[in-house]
Formats: sequence, C-alpha cells, structure tokens
Amino acid sequence: MHSANKGPQGPALQAALVLGGLALLGSVFLPYWQLKITAPQYPKGLRVQVYLNHVEGDVREIDTLNHYIGMRPLGDAAKLERSVSLAGVIAMMFVLLSVVFYQGRLSVLLLLPVVVFPAVFVGDLTYWMRDFGLNLNPHAALSSSVKPLIPPLFGQGKIAQFNAVAWFGAGFYLSSFTSAVSAAAGIIRLFGSRKSS
Repeated sequence: MHSANKGPQGPALQAALVLGGLALLGSVFLPYWQLKITAPQYPKGLRVQVYLNHVEGDVREIDTLNHYIGMRPLGDAAKLERSVSLAGVIAMMFVLLSVVFYQGRLSVLLLLPVVVFPAVFVGDLTYWMRDFGLNLNPHAALSSSVKPLIPPLFGQGKIAQFNAVAWFGAGFYLSSFTSAVSAAAGIIRLFGSRKSS
C-alpha cells in the first residue's frame, strides 16, 4: 500500500503548501503593482501602489491630473475585484490547507485557482489600464491635446507628457511563490498518484 507520508508527497510537500498559504496571506498587506510618474513640474515624481483591495500613494494628485485629460478616478477601477479579494485569498488559503491533508487526485484540481491567481491579477490589471487609457472623456479640458494611452505594465513608458516606470511589488511576488509551490505540488501529486495506482 502506498503511504502518503513517504517520498515527495510527505512532510516536505505539506510544509511547502503551508508556507505558500502564509505567503499568500502576507501578500495582502503588500503592494502587487507600483507606478511612478515624473515630469518637470513633479521632479520627485508621483507614485501609486496597487494592493489587492485598495490603492495607496499620490492618488488625489494623480486623479486631479487624470481629470484634465479625461481619465476616470483610480478608485473606479476593479471595484468588484477589490471587494472580493480578501475573501478570495482566505478561500485559497483554506484550499491549500485542505490539500495538505487531502492527497487524492482531486487535490490537483483544487490547486488550480491558486496556480493561476497571479496571472489573473496581471490580466485584470491590464484590462483596467487599457479601459481607462483608451476611453478618455472627449469633453475633458485637455482632451484635444492628449491621445488615448495605455500605462506601462512593467518597465518604462510615457503617459501624456509624463515619464512612467512600472514594476510588480512584493505582494505579487509572494503570490507568485505560492503559485509555483502549488503547481509543483500538483505535478508531484499527479505523477505520484499515477505511479501508486
């Protein structure tokens, strides 16, 4: 009979899943994505940090600038996603803990939401940046002088007359660690169950 506590499906894998769950929980308190914009009138730059459930930084100043070019306030983006993010993270943590104790083939399917979570965040962020940047209010004060734009997802870019630099934050990398651990656990479980059958 195959023992679930021997080999790669034993305590080491269980500990990795628990560590992944803690990393995912910790990611809630750290920014997932950050943006800094600079211009001659803002030599120190303006920053915005995007967390799973809120946005921090120079939000008021950036919203004021966005108003003149016809872009909606940052708080209007991803309202549904932000409202369910904490519940989603808690649910994924319970999934990871359940997979620690439940080692059947179904556990591989249970891990899928955790595995794809960072990619879903990137896709959702990209959607909202495109939606905000390409749907400017044509009646805004500076609408005639600013073309539709898409802020950079990563690296350098331009936002109107501003230079922009974007990068992923520590929260995103913690969730990516959890995703990698979960993917590895799923592969080990899948191939381990095949060998034992």
